[in-house]
Amino acid sequence: MSDYDDDDHDMAPNYDKMRGMGFICWREISATDDENHEDIQLNKKKKKKKKKRKLDAIETEQEIETPIKKVKTKKKKRSNETHMTSTLQITNENNKDEVETTTNNDSIEIAKKVWSDLYVSENIIRSLLEQKFFDPTPIQRLTLPTAIRDRLDIIGAAETGSGKTLAFAIPILTHMSKLLENNEMSYGQFTSLILTPTRELAVQIKSHIQTACRYTKFKTAVVVGGMSTQKQERLLSQKPEIIVATPGRFWELLQENNEHIIDMSNLRFLAIDETDRMIEKGHFEELEKILNLINKDDNNQIRQKFVFSATLMLQSSIDNEKKKQKNKKKKEDNQDKLATLISAVGMSAKPKIIDLTKEFGTAETLTEARVNCSLEDKDLYLYYFLTLYPGRTLIFTNSIDCIKRLQSILAILKRNPLPLHAQMEQKQRLTNLEKFSNSDNGLLVATDVAARGLDIPNIKHIIHYQVPRSTEVNYNSF
Repeated sequence: MSDYDDDDHDMAPNYDKMRGMGFICWREISATDDENHEDIQLNKKKKKKKKKRKLDAIETEQEIETPIKKVKTKKKKRSNETHMTSTLQITNENNKDEVETTTNNDSIEIAKKVWSDLYVSENIIRSLLEQKFFDPTPIQRLTLPTAIRDRLDIIGAAETGSGKTLAFAIPILTHMSKLLENNEMSYGQFTSLILTPTRELAVQIKSHIQTACRYTKFKTAVVVGGMSTQKQERLLSQKPEIIVATPGRFWELLQENNEHIIDMSNLRFLAIDETDRMIEKGHFEELEKILNLINKDDNNQIRQKFVFSATLMLQSSIDNEKKKQKNKKKKEDNQDKLATLISAVGMSAKPKIIDLTKEFGTAETLTEARVNCSLEDKDLYLYYFLTLYPGRTLIFTNSIDCIKRLQSILAILKRNPLPLHAQMEQKQRLTNLEKFSNSDNGLLVATDVAARGLDIPNIKHIIHYQVPRSTEVNYNSF
């Protein structure tokens, strides 16, 4: 239907009649209405434009927001991936820790079985594993079954640092534990005696024993020269089951009738360390007296004995035509003393002999070298070596005078030398040894006699400033 046109009709149409006939009619618009109509149309257009702008703005916002959402989604995705990666890393690290823990547990179980197969008691195994002693040394593997299971007397020889101390300490502690379980001994009884030639070695042996018997109630005391009599009597009043002693001071206390040690009826174990030193002048006489007194006891047949040394092989008969007759005679004298000592100890008819030393007495871990120089240049070469090769170093000399001279020279050169010789007080000797052991670049100047038998870990260099008087000291001290 077209719009109504006034030019074609004279009369206005009857709108009501037309509506009744079903038509939709437009009324006539006046000028005023026309203006209003235009305003309405304009308003509609404005609204449409405004609506369009709004829609365009919304679309623009959507276009802008879409990449942002994508970026956020990617970031979230990456964050999730990072979280997953982190979780995987943590899981892997946990798995690694679990693997390491499992490996450590397996190693500990293997070590337990190894020590158990050598008949070592559980409380001692626990102490050994805590100190990371997972693998017995060769001398220990050979000694422990024979000493613990078969309860034989032992004559053993191995280089210093090979584990000789625990080779006789573990059987002693294991048997003492069994004696307690069977009510064959009680705490406070003097049960074990360990004799050693030097004070420093006695202190070291005590330290090893205390490490091994951490989970027992056994007490260990050191009886050596250089300590006040009152202090040693106070230690013995605590009734230690194990005594580590030098022959001289122990014999003095025996002569004084010390209450704890004079009764040897319960002495079930006797160990002598560094036997080759014991047969030297100054030790042998007192040691022989102690052994004779011990052997008077009726329990000698059930007493287990251990004789250990670093150089026992040197006492065997080795024919060497290049050796001087004087040295041969000295060796024969030492052999006689050794035979006398073993007899005095009261070894059984068939002791177990374990000799792990080499024919020429050189430890496998040593690399030997010789520096040829004149007497005047010796100090220069010594300083040059110490400067070129840093590390824990031990210098051997033959005399105390030489130590004092070197100490003065090296102190001027800022090398901080620590002396060790027999004329020093016991406290100072032990202090110097401790300082030397705790310093990575420590320098110890010692007589071969004073340092004999010491077990100091991680020594980089050993220098013999003078030709050693004895090859026994030369190659087996460290």
